[in-house]
Amino acid sequence: MASPLLLLRRRERAAALIVVLAFVVLLAGVAAAYFSRAVAHRRLSSSSFHQAMADELARSALDILVGGLKQEIAAGSSASTVGGATLYLPNGNAAMAPVRNVSDSAMPTLLRISATGTLPAPGADFAASDASSTGTSANGRTVTLSRWNRHYLVRCANPGTPTDTTPIATFSPPRWVFVTDHGPAVLASPTSTVLARYAYALYDEGALLDANVAGYPSAATAAQYGPKGSLAYADLTALGISGTGVNNIVGWRNYASLQPQGDLSANFTFTAAAAAQYNALAASNTNGFLKVSGTAWNGRTDQAFASRQALIAFSRASKGSVFPPSALQYLGTFSRAVTAPPAFASVRLSTGGTLRHYHDDGTWSETSVAAGDPLLQSRFSLGKLAWITPSGTPPCGISAAMVQACFGLQWNAAQARWDYVGSTGGSLPTAIQTLEEIASEAAPREANFFELLKAGIDGGSLGQDPVASSKNPDFQLIQIGANIIDQSDADNAPTAIYLSCAPPPGNSGGDLYQTAFGVESLPASAAQSILPMFLNRPLRSVGELGYIFRDLAFNTLDFCSAHSADAGLLDLFSTMEEPPVIAGQINPNRASVAALQAILAGTTKDEASGLTLSSDEAKTIAAQLAAQISNSPLRTRAGLIPALSSLPSVRALAPVTNLRTWNLMVDLIAQTGVFPPGARTLDQFVVQGERRYWLHVAIDRFTGNVVDQQLEPVFE
Repeated sequence: MASPLLLLRRRERAAALIVVLAFVVLLAGVAAAYFSRAVAHRRLSSSSFHQAMADELARSALDILVGGLKQEIAAGSSASTVGGATLYLPNGNAAMAPVRNVSDSAMPTLLRISATGTLPAPGADFAASDASSTGTSANGRTVTLSRWNRHYLVRCANPGTPTDTTPIATFSPPRWVFVTDHGPAVLASPTSTVLARYAYALYDEGALLDANVAGYPSAATAAQYGPKGSLAYADLTALGISGTGVNNIVGWRNYASLQPQGDLSANFTFTAAAAAQYNALAASNTNGFLKVSGTAWNGRTDQAFASRQALIAFSRASKGSVFPPSALQYLGTFSRAVTAPPAFASVRLSTGGTLRHYHDDGTWSETSVAAGDPLLQSRFSLGKLAWITPSGTPPCGISAAMVQACFGLQWNAAQARWDYVGSTGGSLPTAIQTLEEIASEAAPREANFFELLKAGIDGGSLGQDPVASSKNPDFQLIQIGANIIDQSDADNAPTAIYLSCAPPPGNSGGDLYQTAFGVESLPASAAQSILPMFLNRPLRSVGELGYIFRDLAFNTLDFCSAHSADAGLLDLFSTMEEPPVIAGQINPNRASVAALQAILAGTTKDEASGLTLSSDEAKTIAAQLAAQISNSPLRTRAGLIPALSSLPSVRALAPVTNLRTWNLMVDLIAQTGVFPPGARTLDQFVVQGERRYWLHVAIDRFTGNVVDQQLEPVFE
């Protein structure tokens, strides 16, 4: 029998063994946890690394695509370099718009996708391999058709199911562009040099109605929205949005400014006073709709849809019958337009210096310009017409020097008239200068009102009066200018303007043939059937110049006939001060019929009767316009006249037409990864990281410069 001491030692050894074993188990557990955590961290680190690589790839691919668009502009233009400024003047109207590789009237804003084959000239892009983005990768990743249409820019196949974004059957999914260690390459089979792949679709966002501007409250009257003049008067019910839905958009967007009744959950409503306030805000907006009002009410300010995903979320939060997702294919959140007119862009300054621009309120700003810069940096605001009064006394804050700089006029108190002296001197010129003469002056300056009239009206149409004696063409321009001034004011006193020009042959009446009196009413001899509309109020749309008496056989300025001599005026003037870049315009070259219909619907047809274009009438005109310009894009606003042949339509569309600036949205998906050993088809790519972006970018077609851009990450 073992002694007690021996038994005690055995127990101690057993206890020690248990402790050691427990320690070993604990150590093994700690080691296992460490290695498990290390593996998890490695996987997380690897995932983060590949996501960072995917992000870098996506941004690089977007840079490549934007670079290709700039290259396309250069290749489709006649480059003109003067001094340090290069302008890209389009080689024909077709070069005004980006090249397409997708042409489907059911998807008018889809321009192209990453696809096999090269783009037609002058397009520039890397060709994709024959591998559809909807194919399934080796590790089960795929980009479904519904994912490609998550932005709702393509018509949905099942519009009755709001969350089903599957596009119509004619939508072809983009192909993959494979990126190797030597850059993008077209592959027929897998290769170990592949590092990543990307696919994209390009949309014309400039053909959409900007939801941050378009739409007015249902309480608005025809007198308020009928004159148009701004995208703020687009009738969004033409898109299938109910009146309640439009009120919700306007109420949410202009909450503090309009102070609507109700809320988004119970629907906003507006009083007549709120509708009048909306009209006043839209008609006086001088910031280009790029900023919201800082006014606060109920602890909130006005708001804007900061991204397309925000607009989609707003639609989904609304009742389907109020703001159906089908309307999203016509709406955008990013629009930018360079306000320098594309017409006469080839007239360049011969010298550099400081260019002073006077604003409607009498303040001014100065810009440094160089030799070779375009003479016309902005449109002339017709809001300045209020500076010219029959008494010669400008409004408070407007000096005589400002009037001379912008109109070339000096008040002659002895004769109770304005004398045309030009913008630079005090002498009496016998003629109005041309843009080319202004551009060649020693110091840069802006063209004045009458000089722009001379540029915008075909000189061959002036001075040819079949009824009376022929007139001096420049004197007729003075007469037209006086008529414009008097139609934009409310008084009945004619404005008298003197031009020291030679009287018509055989006449020696002196001042009688050299002083123009603005037409407040037509001569009694004018036939009633050709009486123009007398506004006697500030112009609401540049198209309303078509109401102005032309002083030629009792006709008005022609904004209706296909061979109009006055069409150039649409590009040279605006009704209010515009900053260099504005929002809230549309490119009709790619716009859908529904978007054009929304702009045209409700336009006043007859100022006297108050009759407006019905939605059906607007749809007919929109369809005709879309068909006419589909194969021959417009180059300037003047092209609207032969395409529309209707003054009300021109009045609605001309002020909101942007043809100079490309507004595009690139939907891009980038994936990093590799082809595993033994891969035989291009679908056997192993995806290691993915990133998706919607890039909104605005590019000046005439300079190739990126005006603005917004990178919108898409998280799925």
